[in-house]
Amino acid sequence: MPQGTDTFLGALKYNLQLAGIVDTHETLAVAVSGGRDSMVLLHALHRLGYSCLVLHVNYGLRGEDSDCDANLVKDWCIAHEVRYRILNAKEELTGSEENNLQQAARNIRYTWFERVCSEQGIEKLLLAHHRADQVETFFLQLFRGAGANGLSGMKLREGSLIRPLLDVDWDTIQVYAEENQVAWREDESNKKSEYTRNFLRNDVLPLVRQRVPQLDHIVSETCMRLQSEQNLLSSLIDNLNIVQKQADKQWCVDLNTLAKFPEKERLLHQVLAETGIPFALCGEICANLTSTEERVFYYDGYEVRQKSMNLIVYEAITPEFSFRDTPKPEIQVEVIQLNADNQFVNKDNTVLISASVHPADLHLRTWRKGDYFYPSGMLGRKKLSDFWNDLKLDNQAKKAQWLLCSNDNIVWVVNRRKDRRFEVKSEDKSALKIRLIFDNR
Repeated sequence: MPQGTDTFLGALKYNLQLAGIVDTHETLAVAVSGGRDSMVLLHALHRLGYSCLVLHVNYGLRGEDSDCDANLVKDWCIAHEVRYRILNAKEELTGSEENNLQQAARNIRYTWFERVCSEQGIEKLLLAHHRADQVETFFLQLFRGAGANGLSGMKLREGSLIRPLLDVDWDTIQVYAEENQVAWREDESNKKSEYTRNFLRNDVLPLVRQRVPQLDHIVSETCMRLQSEQNLLSSLIDNLNIVQKQADKQWCVDLNTLAKFPEKERLLHQVLAETGIPFALCGEICANLTSTEERVFYYDGYEVRQKSMNLIVYEAITPEFSFRDTPKPEIQVEVIQLNADNQFVNKDNTVLISASVHPADLHLRTWRKGDYFYPSGMLGRKKLSDFWNDLKLDNQAKKAQWLLCSNDNIVWVVNRRKDRRFEVKSEDKSALKIRLIFDNR
């Protein structure tokens, strides 16, 4: 066996064992684009005797080239008697904004991966990210102003996702491909520097590597150290018992305990890292810990309520329905009296709005081009198209989203965000409780 191949296979097998894969008979899902990295990973897994289900997505973005990628993956699997599934996603990408195309493709890809794995009873999905990908991710996170958690980069294993090549360098993968004559296709769009990742890969990092030849090794080691520090911090936080996660998708934070520590914003950010809370919001919360006035914040589908040294974070729940086959829900309206014993928090398909709205004016519709609203917890107005981008919704989810309206005004982006013009005010004695009744729920 050539030395390069032996080195590569040894590293791959070792990393698979670290990730908890010890049985070659366990079926592994493998995401394969047809490019060099994923074809090398597939070739090596097959050579080592692992049972694989190959998953490929054909977005159709490069016309005949996209079809050739899919055919390469298909033909390889047939020749080596490996099971495969191919998703033709061109239609699903139709209507996605140009500047959000990569994110839309990613959403489609991982949603499909998850569905297939669930249907097939597969618990592990392998991705071909390698050391150079980790370096690019590190700098992308740096450009976004990420903290230690973001800069720690990708991990060998995150839940069901496994990246067994994460500490393998580009040259080692290339040598394996050459020694074993692995068939693969080059995506010509990777040579264009329009996207920030490609700009880094093609223009910036080659210059940095000329000055710092050990860049990839240095960044990889830095990411691993940051991951270790994050794991240690998480363990310490668990012992402090600052946060309790409830069964109904809510987090309760004890601000009294939090207040005893320095770097409160950093600690709160780590405590609620699972929710993706912005660091700036943590600072705003910690700046008024002793306030007795209830304050409400919103971010990325979450609602935060702070009052009397208690902080409660509620995760928005989006009903699963399809625009094509789910009938419009029924609107149920109830006038309720507000008092200290009648507190309302987020519930599936239910919302409180100002009693000034006339029930007869309420109706449901879906998104129209040019729609905008005034999101609760934010200043100014926002186009719904921009709101969709913030939530990283794919085209199907946008079409499936119901909007509760009063005449021409959006009152509620259902189960996501209210319009602040229709919020219940502290002095209000009554409110409208709106509940949507879905036939299929």
